[in-house]
Amino acid sequence: MRSLLLFLLLGVAASAVADPLTTATLTLESVGGPNSALYPNGGPNDDGHVYVYPYYFSLNGNTNNLIALLCDDYSHDVTYNETWTADVYTLSDIIFNHKGQFQSATTQTGLARNQAYEEAAWLFTQMPTDPTSALATNINFAIWDLFSSSAVLAHQADSIGTAAAGWDSAANTALFGLGDAAVVNMFPNIRFYMPDLNFPITGNSANWPDNGLPQEYIGQVPEPGTLMLLGSGLLGLARLARRKFPT
Repeated sequence: MRSLLLFLLLGVAASAVADPLTTATLTLESVGGPNSALYPNGGPNDDGHVYVYPYYFSLNGNTNNLIALLCDDYSHDVTYNETWTADVYTLSDIIFNHKGQFQSATTQTGLARNQAYEEAAWLFTQMPTDPTSALATNINFAIWDLFSSSAVLAHQADSIGTAAAGWDSAANTALFGLGDAAVVNMFPNIRFYMPDLNFPITGNSANWPDNGLPQEYIGQVPEPGTLMLLGSGLLGLARLARRKFPT
């Protein structure tokens, strides 16, 4: 019994430290609610017209532990209960293997593709847990503005546009002069969830003019320190189990 329990706990610890996801089934469950265990990043947040971060998804059917993601694609729509398969990429995959939803050398707003993705990663890390609606709107539009001219035009002459431009300038300043490899090393935990159109889309997608082509989203895997704490805690349980179940 002791050996079996120790083996199982070690297996859980190892899986916690690993990040094996290369594909994931995403279902949009909610845009949030009062801060809670289910909605730790708050929400819903919006600019009066569209929802912004956080978007809560179930991952591979797990509705008990939703993940909060940020949309970087202003040109498409998703609806509640829409489900699709996403390829999960690191920033390294995006930059060096040319993965990701945006494939052109430059974005609609004239940025080099790599620069846009790198600044999007930096901006995502500036989003606090449970942001105010205003802050979530400003940062999310700053990311949309990197890729989409329509996003820029949506708030070109108002305070949201000004704030988003300020965030984009801050991202440019933070990463200025750094090579691709240096920037990639800054964000090892960032993940991009790109729709894989080789798999079916289910849910309410047919109700949209663009057939609900899913959007790309940005997320983050747990920090290594958090994973190590989880692993060490499980190992502690294993030692306790060893004392509790002597052979």
